[in-house]
Amino acid sequence: MALWAIEQNRDADLVMTYLVQPDGAGHQFLLTDPRQATNPQDPNSIRAGQDRGKVDRYERYLKTAYHLANQSVQRLIDAVGTDASGKPNSTILVVSDHGFSPFHTSVSVQNFLTNAGFDPNKVRGVSSGAAVNFYINLAGREPNGIVQPAEYQALQQQLIRVLQTATDANPHYTDGGTRLFDTIHARPIPADLNDPSMGRSTNEWIGKDTGDVLAILHEGYNFDGAQRPPVQRSGDSPSAEPTLSIPTFYGTHGYDAERSAMSAIFFAAGGAIGQGIIPKVHNIDVAPTILTLLGIPPEPTMQGKAIELSGQ
Repeated sequence: MALWAIEQNRDADLVMTYLVQPDGAGHQFLLTDPRQATNPQDPNSIRAGQDRGKVDRYERYLKTAYHLANQSVQRLIDAVGTDASGKPNSTILVVSDHGFSPFHTSVSVQNFLTNAGFDPNKVRGVSSGAAVNFYINLAGREPNGIVQPAEYQALQQQLIRVLQTATDANPHYTDGGTRLFDTIHARPIPADLNDPSMGRSTNEWIGKDTGDVLAILHEGYNFDGAQRPPVQRSGDSPSAEPTLSIPTFYGTHGYDAERSAMSAIFFAAGGAIGQGIIPKVHNIDVAPTILTLLGIPPEPTMQGKAIELSGQ
């Protein structure tokens, strides 16, 4: 479809396309950790109990996904043509928005809150991948809010303490215990609890619509992929509604961006782009870089800065 679009719009200044294969394959086939159950219905299919044939097969699937992505990029380069030295006639950027990490355990937000003793009418969690936003039902902010400012502050602090001490002590999955949550961020609370900004203050991590507490799981754990009914892990205490269970897929992202496994890629070729290694790139640098390549000055308010691509 991208090749057809280029053919139909030969004078286009910018063409963008998305290659879904690496992401889909990463989620389904990143079976690289011995703690991952090769059979989601069998808690004992970890470590020595893994199906080695499945592990090898999934490794081939992943390699195939990246080979297909590479071939797609080459077809795009072929479509725009190259000069005598092999440099593309158009500037080509290959960018990903995240890395990938294997995970072995699914975490239930609702069971986590229930097992920690929180009232579902006062605190709820909304999760996505490795991140969860906890919202407190604050009176005056939520449509049916029942939590008064003083209780809001107490609930927020209670949440933080529970998140800080939440640990996986199962020896099949950890060596001496692992904290479930890697990072925890709280909405700022004004000195005066009656301040109109109560429950609305923001900071670097907490935006207007972010939860009153934002938490990101440690690598190896993910909120998605839970089975119904849940399949408990080998070595966990029996529970009708466990917090931790065996997931249905293997790869995820959304962890702390400073984690090496979360590093994305950035390749560039063609035009005035030189040779060499580009220093650390942030995703917010991509848009101003494209604008600069098009000769359009980025707005002063735009986050990020144009990447120096002239090389050495």
